[in-house]
Amino acid sequence: MMMPAALVSESPLWLSIMSYGESLAVLSYGQPEDGSCGMWVMKEYGVAESWAKLYNINHPGVLYQIAGFLKNGEVLLLMSDNYKRLLCYDCKTKTLTNTGYTGSSDAFTADTFMESLVLVKP
Repeated sequence: MMMPAALVSESPLWLSIMSYGESLAVLSYGQPEDGSCGMWVMKEYGVAESWAKLYNINHPGVLYQIAGFLKNGEVLLLMSDNYKRLLCYDCKTKTLTNTGYTGSSDAFTADTFMESLVLVKP
């Protein structure tokens, strides 16, 4: 699958692929001390021309990794420190809110699930 042209020329240090709603998202991380991450979304699956940059998050000394996305458009960030803190970032107002959750870097994972009343046979 073709990546966004800008990512090929930027050569980011680290890429991460996640789902963003019904779309595919690529996160492009720069230097850790920069605290920056660009988010690209493929609007139409499999069409390289449909890649669009949604936003760029830039919080030096704060951003370690994006853990996930909330339905309201906010982003869950892991803050880099001696231990990790989970923060909520509002992309519209560019404000951070501390969720109060802390732990090691392995302590935070985000999984998706769908509620169902279907019984699973063992």
